[in-house]
Amino acid sequence: MVERGQSKDRSSKNSKPSGKASSGNPSTGKSSSGNPRNSKQPSGSQLSGSPRSSKLPSSNPRNGKQPANRPLSAKQPTAKQPTAKLLSKNSQTSKPLAKMAAAKRPPANNRASSTANSRSKQESNRWLGLFSFFVLAAVVIFVRLFYIQVYAADDLALRAEEQRQVPQAAIAQRGTIYDRNGLVLAISVDTVSIYVNTLQMDDPAATAYCLAKALGGNADDYLAKISDPPAGATNVCLVRFGDLKLEQDLVNYQATLERYVLPVDRLRAQLDPAIGQIWFTTTPLSCLNYVHEYKRVYPYGSIGAQVIGNVNSDNQGISGIELQYNNILAGQNGIIIQEQGRDGTPLPNGSRIEQPKIDGENIIISIDIDLQEYVESELVTYAELGAVSAGSVMLVDGASGEIYAAASLPLYDRENLTEADIIAGAMSLSCIVTPFEPGSTMKAVTAAAALEAGVIDTEEVLYIPSRLGVDSYQIKDWYEHSDLDMNLRDILAKSSNIGITQIGQRLGKQGLYDYFYQAGFYQPTHVDYLGLDGIGEPLYVTDSVDPLTGDYLSIADKPELWSNILMANLTFGQGLYVTPLQIASFYGAVNNDGVRADPHFLISRPQSSSDLQYRSTRIMSSETATTLNDLLESVMTDGTGQAGQVAGYRMAGKTGTAEVASPEGGYSDEVYHSIVGYFVDCDIDLVCIVTMDNSQPVGDTVASKPLFSSVMEYVANRYRIAPNALTNEVGEE
Repeated sequence: MVERGQSKDRSSKNSKPSGKASSGNPSTGKSSSGNPRNSKQPSGSQLSGSPRSSKLPSSNPRNGKQPANRPLSAKQPTAKQPTAKLLSKNSQTSKPLAKMAAAKRPPANNRASSTANSRSKQESNRWLGLFSFFVLAAVVIFVRLFYIQVYAADDLALRAEEQRQVPQAAIAQRGTIYDRNGLVLAISVDTVSIYVNTLQMDDPAATAYCLAKALGGNADDYLAKISDPPAGATNVCLVRFGDLKLEQDLVNYQATLERYVLPVDRLRAQLDPAIGQIWFTTTPLSCLNYVHEYKRVYPYGSIGAQVIGNVNSDNQGISGIELQYNNILAGQNGIIIQEQGRDGTPLPNGSRIEQPKIDGENIIISIDIDLQEYVESELVTYAELGAVSAGSVMLVDGASGEIYAAASLPLYDRENLTEADIIAGAMSLSCIVTPFEPGSTMKAVTAAAALEAGVIDTEEVLYIPSRLGVDSYQIKDWYEHSDLDMNLRDILAKSSNIGITQIGQRLGKQGLYDYFYQAGFYQPTHVDYLGLDGIGEPLYVTDSVDPLTGDYLSIADKPELWSNILMANLTFGQGLYVTPLQIASFYGAVNNDGVRADPHFLISRPQSSSDLQYRSTRIMSSETATTLNDLLESVMTDGTGQAGQVAGYRMAGKTGTAEVASPEGGYSDEVYHSIVGYFVDCDIDLVCIVTMDNSQPVGDTVASKPLFSSVMEYVANRYRIAPNALTNEVGEE
């Protein structure tokens, strides 16, 4: 065993080093592969004590070469471990396996070359990927540029231009409203609205300071306003509908600033050539924009406000004549489309498209503003005297239908309109839009119907009992009396309910209804007036039914459904709803030889070639009109209208007192007082009607009568009506 070991040692010493020997680290004695099978074997002296040393292999008998030394493993056995454990139990089996492993393992040079090739291939792939990415990106960019600059160029250019084009309305000037004498009632004046463009404002504090200097006021107030604009807003309104002088003051101040600032800027440019040439400069007021707008102005303030009406902030009518004739007055706005920069400044060579505006037409209405002012003043005065909360006055020309004046309580102040005023109906004429039960003023209508039908004449005397039974009701007069004999003149002068009921019974239900309709009741007058929210006169739609009972909501135009007591009430003005305008229109027909003219306000459109036409309808014969005029004159001289008489003038008219219907049914304790009348045999056909709700006594009468007298006296003086009669003593209804 020692010899074999020695022989092995000698052969090892004498053997030539193999070209395939491992290149282990000489300093450490370790192989780079780290395989324990390739580690250097111990010498024979080191194995002499090993019981398994006889099994160590000798040199390869087949090729006569020493097996290649295997590099030592990192887990080289220590001296304390038996070296036999490093060898396989079956050396015959270990040798072929080692050969196979060695055969499969590529040489070290080949492995290094393979690694380098792999790295080179990865580097090539990386550059190829980057190149492909940039090529693809270039293609995408090229395609996109082609789309933008060639394929979609026209469309994109148009869209860009549309974004730069900012449409601005060219506001049409609203037409002027004149009264019948050519006095201006409503006019649109040129004003300026001043805005601060926050995008053009460099120094808010400086701008606020300059505004205070030019316009007056506190700079802090201006600063607070321009420093905190509404969300998304680039323009802050400083002044709306201001006087043109404000613009001139600001322009002058701007010019002053430029005179001082421009030389300083040019001097700075000389000192610093990088600034360049200074042609113009900006100041703290350069951010101001001026917009010229029309403001609606009413020279007479609140006088006639209910008739003339109002406009909203867009100069569109919301009530009165302003609303009724809005299409004529408003005109048609134009439009200006021009290219602007981001800051709102028009581009110097930008496109501009302009559609011209069409200003509104001027109109002339029938109102006499001086008479209107007097009517309103007296209405308020007598309402206070009589503690009246609701009432109205209207004057209508019976021959033409033109309305000279109209007012109703409550009136309102244009500058201090309150929610309470609106709720109370102050912006609408109640004498047109609000119906009421007229009372005894309807007795003249019943008398006209009887005269037209020939069922009575002025000489016939009727027996008038103190009470008249109709169905289960008792009709009585407004004053207590015993049984009387009365003719038609007495019945009207004394305002007898019983007498007029008897006359109405001769007509019958259908006859009474037919004449009421012919006289203009149970139908609209078609007056050209709209109150607030477009409320006009009643339309008298009477075919509506109660959804629960199926009964008609109104049987006013269904005489076949009238009861006897309803027909009796209708003869003296209870049980039906009319407007003061309808009453005045009927009395105008009496004064106009029996012809009723449709009431209206518009009398001329100077800028239009169209001719205004209004309907006139004969509602009674000339004979009936003459007779009724004579009968109604007795009311003013000998009857209930004496307190409304104007001294020295012949007048005809009729008074009325009607119970106010209760919402719960029946009638309340309140009453309507009214009086309607006109001058007889004069060139002025004005009919005046006054209504007052539940008036308290004014002297020895109710407020409506002295108010009527005061207004008619003013009419006589204003229109120079010559006196033609003497007054009689005052009577009462």
